[in-house]
Amino acid sequence: MSAPLFRPQSTAELKARRDELLAKLAPRTIQDLLALQSIDFLDLNDEAILNEYMSLSYVIGDEAA
Repeated sequence: MSAPLFRPQSTAELKARRDELLAKLAPRTIQDLLALQSIDFLDLNDEAILNEYMSLSYVIGDEAA
């Protein structure tokens, strides 16, 4: 039998991962990425970071962006 694709994570672990993403972006912000996305000028790496950040915010249940 194969291993599960996902492992349960606490809210604290998810928030820590989201904070790591913000640290990767520094000195830019999520708002900067959203502005670039709105004019379709986001590169693939930044788009992946933005998507993961927004997904984590949704799962955590807060409106961090």
